[in-house]
Amino acid sequence: MISSTMPANQNNQPTSTARKQEYHGTTWIDLENPSRETLAELAESYKLHPLQVEECFSKDQLPQIEVEDEYVFLLIYFPKYISNENRTVAAHVGIFLGKDYLITVHEEQTPVITDLFYAYEQGIGHKDAHLKKSPAFILHGIIAALLVDISSMVHAITKDLDAIEVKVFDNEGSDAYAIGQLRQKIMKLRRIMYSLKDMSSELASSIHAFSGENLVRQYSTNTKRVNKLWEAIEESRETVEIYKDADSTTNTEKTNSILAVLTLLFTLTIPATVFGTFYGMNVPVPGGIQTGPWTFFGPYTTLIIIVVFSLLPIYFMMRYFRKKKWF
Repeated sequence: MISSTMPANQNNQPTSTARKQEYHGTTWIDLENPSRETLAELAESYKLHPLQVEECFSKDQLPQIEVEDEYVFLLIYFPKYISNENRTVAAHVGIFLGKDYLITVHEEQTPVITDLFYAYEQGIGHKDAHLKKSPAFILHGIIAALLVDISSMVHAITKDLDAIEVKVFDNEGSDAYAIGQLRQKIMKLRRIMYSLKDMSSELASSIHAFSGENLVRQYSTNTKRVNKLWEAIEESRETVEIYKDADSTTNTEKTNSILAVLTLLFTLTIPATVFGTFYGMNVPVPGGIQTGPWTFFGPYTTLIIIVVFSLLPIYFMMRYFRKKKWF
């Protein structure tokens, strides 16, 4: 086995790393943050299509699979969780699969590929890795490891859904922000898995031409895993939408209850406000200062009459509201 590291890029761009290992006629080249010049030289050596090489630098989230005469080109997107922002983004890797070589191109460090690279280099990390190191088998291992990561994310989303379920139905406050973050994770995973569904099926049907082994079963297993993960993500998407609607309904009902109480309080104070306004005007009114206060019930006769005439409308309004079942 031969393992080597190519010179890194010395520009101000992110550190460029190239790794290479060879075993029994199989070559795996892993490029991390490569320059266009490095990829151009590699494309000339392996006769890769320039447009496909350029796609490795693309930021568009458009996965691809193109079967050429001498190799298969894959542009696979996979989820990457940013813990300090609690959100999921899409990263991508360009893969050139030939009959005796595998070239992987990715931005920044990608543990799924880097860990597998060193595992195969040392002959560990996979059953019979030292015996089954064909390019197609390595690609199968990359996709399988990617699905393991996605499976972990789906499991974490399921736990988050269980936690949010308790919060949504406790009626203690809005959970819109937490639900929004979870929806972002699910939507990102769903977009990635949707592309992997078609890609894995097409890859399983065309991989035999680029492998000396019968790997159709292994690739079919990956396809089944993709379909199961897709179903789990779809179920999570439907569940989080239910929680979003429930949270919105609960908050709307709570707001309506508050507004109903405030509206009733305002309505019930209208009679007192009207009577108080009349007796606060600088015009002669019965029992007012200008005409002399009423005293037939004592010195507070005017106040008693105003209070009684304020409470009577409130009493009749309360009975009417109860009859209409407004509260």
